[in-house]
Amino acid sequence: MRAPAAHHGGQWIHLVGVYDRAEGRIRLYVNGSYVGEDQRFPSMNATGLLRIGHQMGSVPNQFEGAIDDVRSMTGC
Repeated sequence: MRAPAAHHGGQWIHLVGVYDRAEGRIRLYVNGSYVGEDQRFPSMNATGLLRIGHQMGSVPNQFEGAIDDVRSMTGC
């Protein structure tokens, strides 16, 4: 899932992804504003590693920059 606009460096950005298991969708918020959702996630198998700043797949697509103050919650 991608935000609708590119972010240009030099400033902090607040990202929140919310997964709704009952609806099978993930929602994305950028700086507190809802920017979109995707339903390509009918279920998430969260038994493996938590990867932040790295896209899974055969070709690595890693975030270039700093990531700070990460929180992961479940069962809210």
